[in-house]
Amino acid sequence: MRTLAALAIVCLVGCAEVAPYSNARWGFATSFPYSVKEKERGGGLALTSSNPSDTISYLVSVLPLDDATLKQGPARILADAIDATLRETGGKLISTSDVTLDGFPGKQFEIRTDGMIATCRLYLVGDRLYLPMLIAAAYATPPMDAATFLAAFKLLDPPKR
Repeated sequence: MRTLAALAIVCLVGCAEVAPYSNARWGFATSFPYSVKEKERGGGLALTSSNPSDTISYLVSVLPLDDATLKQGPARILADAIDATLRETGGKLISTSDVTLDGFPGKQFEIRTDGMIATCRLYLVGDRLYLPMLIAAAYATPPMDAATFLAAFKLLDPPKR
């Protein structure tokens, strides 16, 4: 009986129920396992969904791009965004691969830093850059693995190509 009570307490503190999230203004939907905090950032949007001990964080950033940036082309924009993410995290790039979302170009990449692993995707959609990512302590077991979280990211009414 004590074991069952202890499990119930642990679940109340650390279990997460995946909930859908959508944002019509920024044109996407996804799912998060923890409550979501929204913050306007750099003319765009930053979402964070973290566990209470802050060892697992699901993030989505949306950045509007100006005409000068868009003229650089998709390959340069995506490469520069990966470099900026590396600078911001202080991590080391472990892997990178091409991905697409509804025909729009993107990159998936993994970063490792002191005790943390980040699995990220970038999508260049029209004049926006979307960055969903999962950052977790190396020892942590996220309630949604990176593949599930990244697959949950969808565009709402994507622009014509």
